[in-house]
Amino acid sequence: LSLHDALPISGTISYLLPLISYLNKMKEDFLHYLWKYKKVPLNTVLTTGERLQILSFGDYNTLSGPDFQSAQLLIGEQQWAGNVEMHLKSSHWYVHGHESDPAYRNVILHVVWEHDIEVFDANNLPIPTLELQGLISPELLERYNTTVTSHYQFIPCEKEYTTIPAITLLSWNERLLVERLEEKATAVNELWKAANFDWEKVLFCMLLKSFGGTVNGEAFLQLGKHLDFSIIRKERSHPLHLEALLLGQAGLLPEETELSYPRELLQNYHYLQQKYNLSAPVIKIHFTGLRPQGFPTIRLSQLAQLYELNESLFSQILEVNDFKSIQKLFAVGVSEFWETHYTFTKASKKVKKPISATLITLIWINVFIPLKYAYYQSLGKDVSESLIEELKTMTAESNSIIAQYQQLGVSVTTAFDTQLLLQQYKHYCQSKRCLDCAIGISILGRK
Repeated sequence: LSLHDALPISGTISYLLPLISYLNKMKEDFLHYLWKYKKVPLNTVLTTGERLQILSFGDYNTLSGPDFQSAQLLIGEQQWAGNVEMHLKSSHWYVHGHESDPAYRNVILHVVWEHDIEVFDANNLPIPTLELQGLISPELLERYNTTVTSHYQFIPCEKEYTTIPAITLLSWNERLLVERLEEKATAVNELWKAANFDWEKVLFCMLLKSFGGTVNGEAFLQLGKHLDFSIIRKERSHPLHLEALLLGQAGLLPEETELSYPRELLQNYHYLQQKYNLSAPVIKIHFTGLRPQGFPTIRLSQLAQLYELNESLFSQILEVNDFKSIQKLFAVGVSEFWETHYTFTKASKKVKKPISATLITLIWINVFIPLKYAYYQSLGKDVSESLIEELKTMTAESNSIIAQYQQLGVSVTTAFDTQLLLQQYKHYCQSKRCLDCAIGISILGRK
């Protein structure tokens, strides 16, 4: 079926203009979109001239193997059931090595944009091929070209994002949140296995990462992984022990000092080192780029205070689901020395240093929510709906990505909004997965 057969002569030039500009930018996922959303004519012609009727497009396969499975076709008078594989060019069948892969032996149709070479199966018979070039409307090509492949400053659909129908966003936003919960639960489960299935240790490691922030989070996490949590359980009732332990393991205790409190911390740490045969992890702790309130010395003192005052912290966080309860649980500050210091070497004006509301909110979002989800999932319970409702009660996060969405006119009021937008940006917008996104599909489907 040639281009002139598919279109009137008068329409050929108008068809070619968007087509020519698009060919160099086309990706295989566009073919997947065309097939998945039935943008291909049900009755058409193969490259051999045989008539093709699509009875069922099959199921989209996101794993390895052919792109669509269990499709049903009528080729001539013969009905076929099997798999459909897609490429920009027919020759890509050989480029990808499908001719020697058993997974592709049941391919009943090869869908390509451009048919440049005949492709044969294991029995040396040509595989039926459908060429899409000439079958797709120029309007659809142009929409995809201007939405997905055009230049943009923030996200591909930035000019049309706020025009998406609310009904489309409703179900898509819920899906994004569940995706994010699943993604975070995967990380939690890996930590759980590494912690020998001790949920208290998992919480401890996740809290350390949150207290470390973007600068020291990974280093604090390694500290938590390296430390036997049974030591925290045993030493939490002894004053100074937890602070000495955390600061010592982080390599922050000075070897020489005239101040009595640092010397006392060092003595306690040496005692714990010998008692538990401790070795410090190889980590690098940073002060540069941090506000004094976020210095690692302050954060580790706050965490030590939190565990000194709370036993079985994990069981407690399972019970809290509102900010006031969590704020009460985290109503701790620093030890007396740190009220007049930010580092061991320099005194400062005395000031209380409680855990900030901002940090508590971030811990609620990034620690408590995913931890609860993973924990109840391990018990066979789905609590995604209740956790999503929790997110809707939380204050919205503030960062550069969210600020750019707001500049587009996107309404951001709660953590529910910020979490779904972060998930969308990270997993769809950055990698230009517009054809896997309900917003991109909505834009392309417009008449």
